[in-house]
Amino acid sequence: MSLQILGKGARAYAVVSLVCLPLAAQSRAQRGEWGSVVAWPHVPAHIAQLNDGRMLTWAAATPDDFNLSAPNYTVASVFDPRFNSFQNSPNPRQNMFCSGLCRTIDGRVMAVGGGAATTLTSLFNPSNSSWTNGGDTALRRWYPTAVTLPSGQLFTVLGSAENPWPEVWTPNTNSWSIKYNINLAAILNEYLTFSPDDYEWYPWLHVAPNSNLFYSGPTPGMYWIDPDSTGTNNVQYIRPRVAGDRMRIWASTIMYRPGKLLITGGRDMTKNPPATSQTLSIDINGNSPVVTATAPMNYARAFHHAITLPNGEIFVAGGNTNGQKFTDNGAILTPEIWNPNSNSWRLAAPMSVPRPYHSTAALLKDGRVLIIGGGVCGPCGANHPDGQIYSPPYLFSSNGAVASRPALSINGSGQARPGNFIVARSSSGISSFNLIRLQATTHGMQTDTRFVPTTIWGGNWVGSGLIDYYLRLPSNGNVLVPGDYWLFAVNQNGTPSTGQTIRILP
Repeated sequence: MSLQILGKGARAYAVVSLVCLPLAAQSRAQRGEWGSVVAWPHVPAHIAQLNDGRMLTWAAATPDDFNLSAPNYTVASVFDPRFNSFQNSPNPRQNMFCSGLCRTIDGRVMAVGGGAATTLTSLFNPSNSSWTNGGDTALRRWYPTAVTLPSGQLFTVLGSAENPWPEVWTPNTNSWSIKYNINLAAILNEYLTFSPDDYEWYPWLHVAPNSNLFYSGPTPGMYWIDPDSTGTNNVQYIRPRVAGDRMRIWASTIMYRPGKLLITGGRDMTKNPPATSQTLSIDINGNSPVVTATAPMNYARAFHHAITLPNGEIFVAGGNTNGQKFTDNGAILTPEIWNPNSNSWRLAAPMSVPRPYHSTAALLKDGRVLIIGGGVCGPCGANHPDGQIYSPPYLFSSNGAVASRPALSINGSGQARPGNFIVARSSSGISSFNLIRLQATTHGMQTDTRFVPTTIWGGNWVGSGLIDYYLRLPSNGNVLVPGDYWLFAVNQNGTPSTGQTIRILP
């Protein structure tokens, strides 16, 4: 196809249109499609999915600058992707910039610390869009990791405050208790050895099927942590991920299958180039983790985001190649998608706006992906007070038209426990029903989200092309960690339904 005839008259434009439309349609089916850029009321560096499909986002004490000297206040909004609308929802009591995020089992969002190290924590209630006191921690925290335990308690640790003791939040008392018997000095010292130039970090922690917490990075060493132990022998060093492995700060790590982690990219400023395209899979279903080198990404990335899609693939977007903060230099506009079954990456449609440091992303309830922000640095030139929504290829048929999507509803209360049966009413021709735990994330950290397939045990026709499917949930409560999930029905073409919320009780 030649585009040289553009600008020579109306007839020429008509000819080009006839040639290009089929190519654009074909591209949608292969690479997906981005919507227009949506202006945001602040530069969003933090995001949390709400169970009704809205998104909670926030910046810092001011809309576009982290300004650590500012008072205890955070600019925040709730975004409704159905209408591209915003509800102003600031937190008047805490600067939550670079806090640790996780979700409580009753659907609230917890923000731990932030704002250049504080003992404050805050809870966001989606039912009335309000912030309340989550109880003070004993130790000041900034860039800590927070993770939901199978008991429903929350566990937070480390970060830039450089203390080795975790703390546990108990929902019944709305209070934190310090765990002096769990000493993570070995992890802290390893971090300070491998990254003496960067004291801001989120440790990678995930609940393993054996009930322990598994530490996979960003330092090369791997550790088991027993969060429930009352003794002193509760931190076990395992070994390096890979012999000679690099530091992988500002990578992304995600539980793409029960007990299986995917680590993508990351930076090490002692290397040239600083960022890497290497990826690793870590299987923690046994007593000893099994690390496998997976196919490298097409691009080296740091500050990027990995999103679990309803069909089980992983969408990676954003970041840069040079590992530098507060700049669009080296930004990667082209996302890529990993297929775990074929261990292969394919390129997606490019974004319109760079999304490096202090950007963030999340899956939407309708199966699209939202990526937002970048910067929060005042006059740095890399501020991006906007977002963009991506429609993956599974939302289009082979000719580029919008795909027909399965229907889905959940019979009963919408609550279940590990090992229960649930009944999901959906269209015929469904190949899988998959659960994705709702996320709260910043800086690429997604400790809570996990992809959990269900087992189809049978079904009954109910008319109008619908079937009541009988689904068995995994019985291991360390796999099906309590909290809110979206259940997706995926048809034989790989097209998902809109997610339906189900709350897993402990």
